[in-house]
Amino acid sequence: MGRFLHVLSMIAFVAIAASSCKLDAPVYPIAEKPPEVVKPDTTTIPDAGPDSFYTVPIGALNTIVFKIDDGENVTLTEPTADITPNNGSATTGYTMVLADQVSPEVTFKLNFSAARAGEFADDLLWLIYKDFRLTDDSSGKVKAVIVRKDTNGYLVKGYFRILATNDNDGTLHTVIGSFNVSK
Repeated sequence: MGRFLHVLSMIAFVAIAASSCKLDAPVYPIAEKPPEVVKPDTTTIPDAGPDSFYTVPIGALNTIVFKIDDGENVTLTEPTADITPNNGSATTGYTMVLADQVSPEVTFKLNFSAARAGEFADDLLWLIYKDFRLTDDSSGKVKAVIVRKDTNGYLVKGYFRILATNDNDGTLHTVIGSFNVSK
C-alpha cells in the first residue's frame, strides 16, 4: 500500500504541476492601421536640369521654353498636349504638344511617335518664329521624361533640339527647348 500511495502522490504532484504550468494565451500585437501609401504628384517632380545636349531647363507648368542658338529664351504659356495610346493605326502611340501665340507670332508643333517617356529622333517638329522656319526636316531629337494620360488629362514633360532655317539668308540655327504641359 505504501507503494500505491507513493505512486498516487506522484500522480497528484504531476497533475498539480501540470495544471499550474498552463500556457498563457498568445499575445498578438494590437492591430495598427498600416501607413498610408502616398503616391507622388508627378506634376511636382523636380526637373533633372539640362544636360549637355538639351541645355534649356524644363520651365513652369504649362509652358514651352526655347531659344535659338545662344539667344534669349522664348516662353509660350498656353500649350496643349494630346496622347494617343498604341492601337491598330498607331502601333507605338504618339504624343503631340502644340502652341500658337500671336505676339510675338509663334507656331509650335511637336509630335513624337510614342505614348511613353524616352528619347526619340527624327520626329516631327514644326516651328515658325520671326524669320526662322522648320518643317519636318528630320533633324530633331526629343527627350520625353514624363508622358502620362490619366483621368485628369495629360502631363507631358521633356526637352527637344532641332535645326531651323533662317528664311532671309538660308543659314541653319540650333533650336533648343523644353516643354511642361498639363491639360
